[in-house]
Formats: sequence, structure tokens, C-alpha cells
Amino acid sequence: FYGYNHETMCQKHTWEINMLGRRVMPIMHEISHLPGGHKPLNFVHKLADGSTRHVQTYAGPIEIYGDKLMLCIVHDITEQKRLEEQLEHAAHHDAMTGLLNRRQFYHITEPGQMQHLAIAQDYSLLLIDTDRFKHINDLYGHSKGDEVL
Repeated sequence: FYGYNHETMCQKHTWEINMLGRRVMPIMHEISHLPGGHKPLNFVHKLADGSTRHVQTYAGPIEIYGDKLMLCIVHDITEQKRLEEQLEHAAHHDAMTGLLNRRQFYHITEPGQMQHLAIAQDYSLLLIDTDRFKHINDLYGHSKGDEVL
């Protein structure tokens, strides 16, 4: 999965694979003190070829021949994450135009959100009201209505 041979993989530290780097260490420290492990945690891990994969990990402390170790089970959830992102995009955007849908537009134009947008980037807002648009679809068909949009 990671693209390393067995020997190299066994010499890797968690922080060398996890995209959090050494910032993952406090998390691992906490897990090492939990009897029975922890609830699954999601991370992004780096593979030998430099690519990344979303993973869900289950980890817990174990003792083998007097050595205290961490047992970690890793599940690749990259495809699940991709599907979640597609679903979220579909929930917030119009399928034909790719523009934000009404619900998402209202969400980002709430007063608190607008202040954030004003600080983060320049933006423009163009509102176009097409009168009798239904008439265009009814008379010329939806494909012509799509062209108008």
C-alpha cells in the first residue's frame, strides 16, 4: 500500500508517513495511554512515490515480549473521501452551470460570511433576472434554455 519494502517500512516513524508530520506525536502519545485503543481517526498519509491517500486508523497500545508498542490498523478511505467531496459539491452547486445553488449562495452571503469574504479576497456579484424563463423552456425546449443560461 505505502510502496516501501518491508525493511524500510519497519524503520518508518508515524510522523514520516502522516502528513501532519511531527504534529501527530501528541495524538499518538494520548492514544498510547488509552487502554483498548481509540475511536477511528482520519488522516492523510504520504506514500513512497509522494502521492497521498486518505486513511482511517485504529490504534492502541500493546505489549509484546515486554516491549511496549502501538498496534495500528489502517484502512484506505480515499475513494470514500472522493465520493463525499462529489456529494458535497453536488449539494452546493448547480449541475448544469457549476455555480453555487440558492441554498449555498444564501449561506455564504450571511452577514458573518460576507465579512470573511471581504477580508480573504476580492469578489464581484452579478445578479441576472431572466423574465419568463419558463416560457423559453416551454417554447424552445430545455436544451435552448440551457444555452440561454
